[in-house]
Amino acid sequence: EEFIEAFKIATQHTWDKKEMEVYDYIGLKAYDEIHALDTAEKKGRVKGLKEGLKKGEEKAKIEIAKNLLDVLDDETISLKTGLDKKTIENLRGG
Repeated sequence: EEFIEAFKIATQHTWDKKEMEVYDYIGLKAYDEIHALDTAEKKGRVKGLKEGLKKGEEKAKIEIAKNLLDVLDDETISLKTGLDKKTIENLRGG
């Protein structure tokens, strides 16, 4: 691949203006595609991290609620954990 690129560079002096424009266009297009893929990958990682954190927070709230079931009523647990009352009722088995 390096030899092919070196050959292209060595023969560029014989190219006309149109051939140079096409070569430059292809190079820019390839760069744009690589940049777009890199950006999409980064956005995917950020989205995945956010979703993971959200799931972790939800799991922590449920664990806290479970620990409070024998001490507090459903409404108070809901207020303190941010979980809805239906979720707390389900934790109680109801």
